[in-house]
Amino acid sequence: MNHNRSKWMWGAVCACLAMTMMMLFTAASAGAEELIDASGQWRYVLEGGGATITGYVVEPSEDLIIPSELDGYAVTGIGEDAFAFTSLTSAIIPDSVTSIGEGAFAYTDLTSVIIGEGVTSISDWMFIHSERLTGVIIPNSVTSIGESAFFQCESLTSVIIPNSVTSIGSRAFFGCESLTYVIIPNGVTNIGDEAFFRCYFLTSVIIPNSVTSIGRDAFHDYENEHTAPNPNVTLHVEKDSYAAQYAQENNLAYVYTD
Repeated sequence: MNHNRSKWMWGAVCACLAMTMMMLFTAASAGAEELIDASGQWRYVLEGGGATITGYVVEPSEDLIIPSELDGYAVTGIGEDAFAFTSLTSAIIPDSVTSIGEGAFAYTDLTSVIIGEGVTSISDWMFIHSERLTGVIIPNSVTSIGESAFFQCESLTSVIIPNSVTSIGSRAFFGCESLTYVIIPNGVTNIGDEAFFRCYFLTSVIIPNSVTSIGRDAFHDYENEHTAPNPNVTLHVEKDSYAAQYAQENNLAYVYTD
C-alpha cells in the first residue's frame, strides 16, 4: 500500500474541488451587495434580515471569534469558503449563526473549533483538509454532517456526534487517520459511502439499531492498492440489526452489544 501516493492523489483532487467551489461561489455572489462593517474588518451580505460573513479585509488573527453582530445586524451565517486557506488555529462560532457555507474552514491550520448552538448542519467540505484539527464540539442543534465535512482531517482524535444528528454524509470522516473510537448516536439512520474510509487506526465503532443504511466501503482501507475492510476496526452492533448484517456481508469484525 502506498499511502503517500494515495494521499497526494486525493490532495490534488481536493485542491481542484476547492478551487472550483471558490470560483462558483464568486460567480454566485456577483449579484449580491457586499458590505464592509464599521470596523473595516468584515465583509458581509444581508440575507433574511441577518448578516452573512463572506470574508474579511485583513486576515483575522490565529484565534478567531466570530462576532454575533455587525452594524446592528445579527450574524446569522458564514458564507462558502469564507475562511478557507487561512492560518487560523482556533475558532468560536456564536449561537446567532444558523448556517455555515460549504468549505467555510477548508484548508486551514485550525486545531480546535467550538460551534454555536444555532447551527443546524455541518456543511459539505466544511473542514476539508484542515489537517491539524484535533477536536470539534458539535452542538445538539446539528442534524446532519455533510459530504466530506472532515475529509482528510488527519489529526482529528476526538469527535462527539450528538443525538440530534440523523445523517452522516459520504466521506464525512475520510482519511481521519487519528480517530480511534466513534459512537454513532441513536438518531442516526444513514451512514454514507466511505464515511470512515482510510481511518487506519479506528478500532471501535458503536452503531445503534436506528441505522438502516450504510454506504459502500464505509469502514474500508486500501490494501495493495485495492479496497479492503479495515482490519483494525470492530463494529459494536445489536443482534439482528441492519449494522450486524452489513458487517457480515462486508467481512468486518463485529461484536454484539446486547
